[in-house]
Amino acid sequence: MIAAAALAGAGAGAGAVALAGGGSHSAGGTTTVVAAGGANVANAALTVGQIAKADTKSVVEIDATTSGSGSFPFGGGGSGSAEGTGFVYDAKGDIVTNQHVVSGASSLSVKFSDGSTYKATLVGADPSTDIAV
Repeated sequence: MIAAAALAGAGAGAGAVALAGGGSHSAGGTTTVVAAGGANVANAALTVGQIAKADTKSVVEIDATTSGSGSFPFGGGGSGSAEGTGFVYDAKGDIVTNQHVVSGASSLSVKFSDGSTYKATLVGADPSTDIAV
């Protein structure tokens, strides 16, 4: 997991919708998802398109660089970089991404939809599921 600047994460995280405990319903050909626990949408029925629009600000770009003896998987030694995406998971600024993007990185940065960029720290990773925070 990547923990980005708390203030930036809190702003972007406010748009994230927690779907845990929710469900989906179909009526008249329209599928809606019931969000449970979202800061601004608690107990609201939203279409998939509405959720995507609300969550767009929580999607981030990840830039992972390595220098010296560090190496990325399949990339050999020396300096290099990897890029990927992730999403803001909570108001603390935790970001979920793929483990293979951040594996072996000596430096991580996160770019938000408004163009702001922050240094990030790897909190934890699980290679077996290819998930990192």
